[in-house]
Amino acid sequence: MGLLEDKQQAMQERWRGVAKERAFVRKIKRRQEKRTRPRPSRTREPRFGEPWFEGLTPNELNVLLALNEAGVDSILRGGWPDFLVKVGGHITMIEVKSGPKDTPKPHQTNMHNLLKSLGLDVVVVDGSNPLSVMELAKSLRS
Repeated sequence: MGLLEDKQQAMQERWRGVAKERAFVRKIKRRQEKRTRPRPSRTREPRFGEPWFEGLTPNELNVLLALNEAGVDSILRGGWPDFLVKVGGHITMIEVKSGPKDTPKPHQTNMHNLLKSLGLDVVVVDGSNPLSVMELAKSLRS
């Protein structure tokens, strides 16, 4: 393949990416225009199977569109731990689960790994087990 063909292929790939991004923005704008009922002031978590941006308020959608048009690579919204605890000068993020078999979902694990890579402690605790809660409280005090 020559230099000209390489440049043509690179331009085609770039335009495919631009077209996908524009289609995404159009899709969000159409969904926003279809809304006729008043939106609640608080956001809600998206239901299983619906897009993650479905529960956003109109102001949050405007921010999302601006970020998308600015070329932001990744927008993380879900998967945040339940608590952010500051003891002294140390910050710990705590994810509470309902039992020993309840584990973090993949999007939560991705967020936990990102937070750990930023130097934050992330702890998953079984909220139904008083012993694990007591251990967590002791570890935070020390």
